[in-house]
Amino acid sequence: MCPENSLLEWTATEVEGVTIINAYKPPSVKMDTTGLPYLSRPCMYAGDFNGHSTKWGYRSTNASGEALEDWAFASSLSLLHEPKQPDSFHSHRWNTGTNPDLAFVNLATPLPHLTILEPFPKSQHRPSLIQPINPIKPLTAKLVLRWNFRKARWEQFNSLTELGGESLPDPSSNLDTVYSAFCQLLHSSALMSIPRGCRRQYIPTWNSECDQRYNAFLMAESRVDSDFKAEELTSCLHRKRRERWIESVEGISFTHSSKKAWKTFNRLTGRCARPRQCPVTANAIAHQLLANGRYAGACKAHSLSVKRQCSALWKTPGVDRHLTSLFTSEELTHAIELLKCGKTQRPDNIPPDFLKHLGHNCLS
Repeated sequence: MCPENSLLEWTATEVEGVTIINAYKPPSVKMDTTGLPYLSRPCMYAGDFNGHSTKWGYRSTNASGEALEDWAFASSLSLLHEPKQPDSFHSHRWNTGTNPDLAFVNLATPLPHLTILEPFPKSQHRPSLIQPINPIKPLTAKLVLRWNFRKARWEQFNSLTELGGESLPDPSSNLDTVYSAFCQLLHSSALMSIPRGCRRQYIPTWNSECDQRYNAFLMAESRVDSDFKAEELTSCLHRKRRERWIESVEGISFTHSSKKAWKTFNRLTGRCARPRQCPVTANAIAHQLLANGRYAGACKAHSLSVKRQCSALWKTPGVDRHLTSLFTSEELTHAIELLKCGKTQRPDNIPPDFLKHLGHNCLS
C-alpha cells in the first residue's frame, strides 16, 4: 500500500470508524514525508517518525522535523502531544528521553486524549494510549428513586385503587391507622403500574429504538454501512430531542404557575444563576406575613360587626365552637382537580399525581 516513491512504510487499520495509519521508517532510510498519504475522512497517523522538533519536546529542530511540520500544516493535521506526559522513548545507552513516537489527527475538536503508559518489557518505547472523546456525554443522575410518570399506566392505577378502596378500614376508627392503610394502598398500586428507578448513566431521549440502531451500527460490516447506520442513529436522536422540545414548549402555561415558564426562558437566554442566600431573618418574614393578613384600609365598624357576630355564634348553644362541618365528595373532587402535578412530595411520600388518578371508592 505504500507509494512507489515513498521512503516510508505504513499500514492502515480501521477502528470504530477512524482510520489509523501506522508509519515507520526502515533502517538506514532517510526521513521523507512525501510518501505519507492524505485522507479526507477522519484519520489518525501514528508511528515512529524519528523527527526532531521543539514542538514535541526536542531541544532543536532538524530537517526531518521541519519536513514533518510542513506536511502536517499542509494536511491540516493536529499533533497529539502533551508536555506533561513522560517521554515516549528512553535510550538505555545514553539514558535520555525523547519523543519520536508521534500521532497526528485530522479530527474536529475536541481532540482525542493522549496518555503515555508505563514502559513495555524489553522495549525502549512506551505504549501510547489515545482515547477519543465521546460526543454524546451521558449525565450522571442522582441515586434517588423517582416515579416515571411519563410511562405511567394510569388506567391500571385507577382500577387497583378502586379495588383496594373497598378493603380500607372504617374512617370512624383510628384516623392514623386508616391513613396509613390509605398510603400503603397508593404505594402498592403505584409499584405495579408506574415504573420507578434511577439510571446511573443517562442520555436524554435515548430509548429502545436508539438501542436497536446503535446495535446495528456496531454490527455493520462495511464502512459505507457503518456511516449509514451512524447517520440513522444521529437523526433518531435529533428527532426525539425535537419532539421533547415541542412537548416542553407546548406545556408552558402561565395559568397556574409561571415558575416553569420563567425557568425555561432563563435557560434559553443564559440568565440562570445560583440562588443567593436570603438576607432577611425569620422574624422579619413572620412580621411581614402578619402584616399581609391585615387589610390596611378596612372599616373599623365592619370589623367590630364581624367580631360581634362570631362571639354571638360561639355563645349560641348547639353550634360547633370551631364552625366546621364535614366536606362533601363534590368539594373533595373539586379540590383534587385544582392540585398541580409535578410538585414536591409531602412527608407521607404521596405525589399529587396519585390523588388525581384515584379510584371512586377511595374518594368516597
